[in-house]
Amino acid sequence: MKIKTQENGLFGHNMRMERLRLGFTQSELAELGGVSKTSQVSYEAGGSRPDSQYLSNVAKAGINISWLLTGQVPEIDRWDLVESIMELIEEWAQDRKKPTSAAERSALFRVLYEQFLSRGSISASQATATFRLIQFNEHKK
Repeated sequence: MKIKTQENGLFGHNMRMERLRLGFTQSELAELGGVSKTSQVSYEAGGSRPDSQYLSNVAKAGINISWLLTGQVPEIDRWDLVESIMELIEEWAQDRKKPTSAAERSALFRVLYEQFLSRGSISASQATATFRLIQFNEHKK
């Protein structure tokens, strides 16, 4: 019983970290997952585990299910994709005409890579929307 409690606690922690990484509130992720906020709170507290339908729903929202369940990040096996994403980021950084830190590039890479994992592709419109969102957030600061 102690092992199951520890596993639920790790799952709950990972669930919370993924939700925060993507910027969702508990209510928002609960809605995307098709459950009540009470269920979402219980998942994050380690009180219960979601069913496969919930996991399928939140995966579409960008939750990394592999990391959520195992705590391990899957290895990158699509180097062509990595190169394409890096080219997009480089073009954006040059057009930006403002220094771009390694942390900014890394965060942007992760967002674009996660978009690919959740949707199976990255369209030019998705990348453009991501870049616009970053510029919008910079202007708000």
